[in-house]
Amino acid sequence: MLSFMALALAFTWSMWILYGAGLAPVELVLVGEYGPSAAAFALVARENGAEGVRDLLRRIGMWRVDARWYAFVLLVTPCLMLATAGVSAATGAALPELAELAEWPAHFRERTAAFAPSLGLLSGLSAFMAQGTWATLIGMIALGVSQGGLSEEPGLRGFLLPRARERFSLLTSALIVGVFWSVWHMFLPDHWKLLFESGPLPFLQTGLQNCAEYLLVCPPLAVLYAWVHANTNGSVLLAILLHAAYNISVTVVRSGWPDFPMLTFLALTWLLAIALVVLARRQFLRPAVSGTAMRSTGA
Repeated sequence: MLSFMALALAFTWSMWILYGAGLAPVELVLVGEYGPSAAAFALVARENGAEGVRDLLRRIGMWRVDARWYAFVLLVTPCLMLATAGVSAATGAALPELAELAEWPAHFRERTAAFAPSLGLLSGLSAFMAQGTWATLIGMIALGVSQGGLSEEPGLRGFLLPRARERFSLLTSALIVGVFWSVWHMFLPDHWKLLFESGPLPFLQTGLQNCAEYLLVCPPLAVLYAWVHANTNGSVLLAILLHAAYNISVTVVRSGWPDFPMLTFLALTWLLAIALVVLARRQFLRPAVSGTAMRSTGA
């Protein structure tokens, strides 16, 4: 597990350092996001050769699961968003204007076009999305699946979670993944810019603050991912879809709701994670399973 963590961080941060230093185009940021997946494929190839790579690819493409799990991974984040709006309404907090929410395509296009300098991939995608709402939706889905889903989940839920399960319970394994996930997000591309522009102290302060914020986000989400993983025979595809649905939902809602009550949303996410652990405590607290069983099923 430590080899995976070190390799994933080294791959990602090396790419982002080059971007932060102004030595690389924004596309290198997108490549850097593949640190967890690159680390997973490198390690399974070293450990098990072509057979290990084929097994990981099989789990990435494992689509034959109960339709209820597709519904859960695609709808859980929108439902949490609606619950957040309900809590806000009940407490008298301001709700977003529907007209402003409807402007999400323009906000997303502006956000994407702001990434620079580009070799042509992101600028070309921005030009494509400028054709209208449907083009923007296609572009958003493509980014949601490729940047976050495919770039992280083969490593986080395809490699790290099963390896942790060989030694720990499902709950402990989920929290290990959640903590690493937070650390991986500690220094984002713009933070590396801060290092070169303002020096190490602001860089470290911002990074620690960012890590603390992600520690509020990632652990409860990791519990949801682990629950899906354990009940879909280790399907990485479902984790990819959950990741994409989360990123897309948060992007759309926050673009039209500048004062989105993130703390309320996080509190509801923690409550859902805790409820799942309580209701499925036998599954979450079950002792570690053998490495042979883990690697043959991905469960």
